[in-house]
Amino acid sequence: QFVLVADINRVPQEILAADLAAAKIPGAAVAWDTMVDQFRNNKDLGTYALRPELKNLKPETLFIWGEKDKFGPPKLGQEMASIIANGRCEIVRDAAHLLWLDQLERCASMTIEFLKR
Repeated sequence: QFVLVADINRVPQEILAADLAAAKIPGAAVAWDTMVDQFRNNKDLGTYALRPELKNLKPETLFIWGEKDKFGPPKLGQEMASIIANGRCEIVRDAAHLLWLDQLERCASMTIEFLKR
């Protein structure tokens, strides 16, 4: 089972309502399960597919990663950032895959500070 947020109580009600409505669309559960299975079974998809290109990135690059991300642990973000000449990875405590829902203020602050550079 994949948990997308560390604390459901931090997710705005509007997001939960939209997610519930989306889940009721016919075929949504099958589509979700198929996508998760594809990523779980094929490392050539997702972040792994990006790896050959990362070494070519020139601009400073920031990965913001949830410490409780079950789709890809923080080590994955750190590895990817290390491939980029000007890459770095910040780990957000008490956040999962959708870390901007878990730690909105922290993610916004990190993003703003990064963009000010």
